[in-house]
Amino acid sequence: MTCIILINDLNVNILNGDIYAGNVVLYEVDGATPFVSFEQLQIDASTKPIFSKDLQVHAVQLDRLHIRVEQDSTHFNFDDILSQFSTIDSTKEQVDTNSSSSAWAFHVRNIAILDGKVDYYNANLDHLIGSILSIFYVLLSSLMIPSL
Repeated sequence: MTCIILINDLNVNILNGDIYAGNVVLYEVDGATPFVSFEQLQIDASTKPIFSKDLQVHAVQLDRLHIRVEQDSTHFNFDDILSQFSTIDSTKEQVDTNSSSSAWAFHVRNIAILDGKVDYYNANLDHLIGSILSIFYVLLSSLMIPSL
């Protein structure tokens, strides 16, 4: 199984930490049906604390996010994506996630989704439910992640 991601525009400024991605589409296994797409992703981050394992993200903004969830009697359209990330490689050394020396501090201050939409389609019932997220904000103060 191959996951296809199309990114039409990508700008990364390593001096100030700004990241921009435009017109991004994550396709389902068939390679033709969009699963997740968005018009713009803007990330405002600080690069200075990266040497101390302290990543600072001041703002994340997603414009025109569209997610299509499809379910039939036995699975969802994203099950194949989850299986790719949930497979454990027994040949790799496991990381101790409880060790503070291997952890990075990951701080996100503001997450905004502007003009988003989530569609849920039940194939068994041939029924589509759409939900529009005009403006959706999430505030997250900090999160610890294992070292890479």
